[in-house]
Amino acid sequence: MTQDALAEQIHVTRQAISNWENDKTKPDIEALEKLAQVLEVEIEELIYGEKKENLAVQNKTKHKNLIKVILAVIGSLFVASGIAIVFFTFWKDFPVTLQTAFSVIPMLMGQGFAIFTFFKKRESLSFRESASIIWIIGVVTTIALIDNIYDLSWVYTDYLIIDAILIAPVMFIFKSIAPLPVYLYMTVHIASVGDIANSVIAIIIFSVAVLFTYITAKGKEAAKGIAAQWLTVIASLPLVIILTATAINKDIFADMFISVIFSFFLCMYIETPDKISFRLPYKAVSYIGVCAMMLSISVGEILNTPFLSEDEILRFFITCLVCLIPLAAALIINRKEYFYNIRRILLTAIPFAMLLLDVANTLFDIDSIAFWLACAVTVLYSGVLIYKGIKELSLFLINLGIITAFIQFMSFFYYLGGDDILFIGLWFVGFGIAIIILNFKLLSIKKSHKEQESEQDA
Repeated sequence: MTQDALAEQIHVTRQAISNWENDKTKPDIEALEKLAQVLEVEIEELIYGEKKENLAVQNKTKHKNLIKVILAVIGSLFVASGIAIVFFTFWKDFPVTLQTAFSVIPMLMGQGFAIFTFFKKRESLSFRESASIIWIIGVVTTIALIDNIYDLSWVYTDYLIIDAILIAPVMFIFKSIAPLPVYLYMTVHIASVGDIANSVIAIIIFSVAVLFTYITAKGKEAAKGIAAQWLTVIASLPLVIILTATAINKDIFADMFISVIFSFFLCMYIETPDKISFRLPYKAVSYIGVCAMMLSISVGEILNTPFLSEDEILRFFITCLVCLIPLAAALIINRKEYFYNIRRILLTAIPFAMLLLDVANTLFDIDSIAFWLACAVTVLYSGVLIYKGIKELSLFLINLGIITAFIQFMSFFYYLGGDDILFIGLWFVGFGIAIIILNFKLLSIKKSHKEQESEQDA
């Protein structure tokens, strides 16, 4: 249709049509109504380019697909880990040549998926994050298998340095945040060796993580940038403690170290208002951190913690004060939102009980009792998370509770003398399949619940 023909039908000049097309002026509401009638479309389609309903459906579909990808990745990781464990059970039966050939397959698979993602799916966040995870698994697995075959006699720190060098480029190429927690763990562990050389290497590696965080924070994906900042800040706390201890030539107790980090996560949870969405990492990071620390303490009780000497008790109590003072300050500052919320009190009290349990075990050497109590507290906490997740239809909380309970079960199995690698591998495979099925069922329930709410609102 020419400008003249259209102008004639809606009773304006040809120049007006030209000005609209060139963004010099905008049609008024009356002209929009006439345009919509002549072009046989809705006014909204003229304004937005597509119908609002279609855009809403597309956004919901994209969000749902992203959730499915994330849940599939979580379940697949458990399945893949289980298959790897089962495979390792029969590893010694293979000849050396075949073992060598098999050992490079994980790295080649990681490289292949990374290349495919780079050239075909670079714009997909899900693919980029998945590619980085698969790359890490491939690198770590291949190096570990080669060492197993040829007995390279390297220490654990040497492997971490090599892994960090190979992981760092993937973070920058894919702008992926998934490798960052692993990378930061490597930094802290390398520093914990306690000598000057490893301290310098840890600082260099951590500087690369800071650079990545700075670039990510400046990017378009705000939530990812915030998450990177929190992860880096959290990792900097133990790193500073370790480097300071190394500089003044003092020993650090693992229990002290865990207690300080545990206290930090609890402060984060106490200070995070309920109104903050889980799409922002503050509350999510605090939940994950508390679960990780609880599991760390629970698994740590398997090892016999030595009773402290008189000279060490004073330093231990100073550490406890360092933990308790920030917690008390956080409770006082946030008392109006906190003390009238039974759910938040419960979710803080259970991890705090775990912290006190660890202190008691360190002071009085109640290893066996401490382990069983740690198991009970962790399982109780995972149950509270699952209950809260079901009540709020939160897939994040439900999955976090289930995974926490599963890891606790594995530590319980190990404590009782379970060393059947084949059984553990099959458990991982079964759990991975179950979590995939469960999550897709939960998605279906959540969708049905939202549809019922929409019908009631209508």
